[in-house]
Amino acid sequence: MATQRPILIIGGGLSGLAAARLLTNQGIPVIVFEQSEVDRSQGFGITVRDWAYNPLLEELGNRISVRDFQQAVATDGAVGGTGWVDLTFRHNGTGETLFNPDPPNPGQQNTIFRANRSFLRNWLAEGVDVRYQHKLESFESEPGHVKVVFENGTRQEGSMLVAADGVHSTVRGIAFPERQTLTILDVVLFHGKVKMSQSKYESVVSTGLGTSNVAAGVGDGFNTFITIANAEKESVYLDWSYSRARQGEKDPLWMPDRAELIKAPQHLLKEVRGRDLAPPFSSFVNADEIKKDKVYNWRIRSVYISRADLDQAAKRGVIFIGDSVHAMPIFGGEGGNHAMLDGVELFRTIKAKYGDKEAKFLRAGEVEAIVQAFYDATLQRSQDAVRRCVQRFSTFHKPIRQWEKVAEMSKAKNSGNNSSQ
Repeated sequence: MATQRPILIIGGGLSGLAAARLLTNQGIPVIVFEQSEVDRSQGFGITVRDWAYNPLLEELGNRISVRDFQQAVATDGAVGGTGWVDLTFRHNGTGETLFNPDPPNPGQQNTIFRANRSFLRNWLAEGVDVRYQHKLESFESEPGHVKVVFENGTRQEGSMLVAADGVHSTVRGIAFPERQTLTILDVVLFHGKVKMSQSKYESVVSTGLGTSNVAAGVGDGFNTFITIANAEKESVYLDWSYSRARQGEKDPLWMPDRAELIKAPQHLLKEVRGRDLAPPFSSFVNADEIKKDKVYNWRIRSVYISRADLDQAAKRGVIFIGDSVHAMPIFGGEGGNHAMLDGVELFRTIKAKYGDKEAKFLRAGEVEAIVQAFYDATLQRSQDAVRRCVQRFSTFHKPIRQWEKVAEMSKAKNSGNNSSQ
């Protein structure tokens, strides 16, 4: 007997909202439950890539052009920009250009851009039934029939439970209480936010960034990045980051148990004072400026769940998508892009099982088939991405001589390509 229970998605991040937007657009009943408040800000930028957003726009029926999408969610969309990114790596001690791992091809549309994460989440949530301030407490489930209970007392029944609740997934913790699925990498990373007037930005920062929304700086075993989070007519909001590998067991800046938002540690200020940075990095990764505000102590995490464990959860009608199943280090926005692509793939799998039925509901056997088909199509992709990002990030804080060697090899390669044309 078929039931008219909605699909329940736990988590209003990129993966859950991408799936929900597409399901809603198709007329398939879905409810998203998000533990935060409706006005929660995630105002930092994310690099969005065409292999993730093109499938999303395609499934929306190509009614939305890439240009319209960019202007709606780009970090500088409010001032007519499209989030353009120049991925050139610079020596953060001299400002010298080193190399560009992904140079744009003249005459071709740029395949990546910077989106404001809050803008992107709000865009994905358009028309979707999102219920905020719902923190999951428990669930009981089997394929075709799930029951969820939230800390505010709300109860809801559905046909399938989609865990899209991120790296600290509550669903994952309930489903695998004895499993260690989350790993913290041996990386120190501090992040801060700065607001400045548009005029000051143009005089202090844009000379270093140009029209790019990112300035990537690498140094001798440490890196500094500056990114635009939101550019408005009168003000510009920027993020900076300072990162390096963990330095032994007694590294004073290795604080995996400290809160995320903290007062700038004295050891961080001392370390930053010892760095001789060039503009624009020196304007933000600056001890005198950092000590005025709190900083974010970002723990770099990865998540891995075996297919055997996922199949056990599938027998309960539970499916994991996005960071709940494949969180990866911050590296070129891969995590967010794979999360969005998960949402698209889940929609495609569900749509194929619904077919052209007039009734929009899922049977138990259909739920099991959906989960298995989804993992068959996506799990290898996402797990490979986790391994790739962990490997890249572990070697990301090279000595400067190694970065200079990479730059030399890049120049030689580009010179060879030009001579052969």
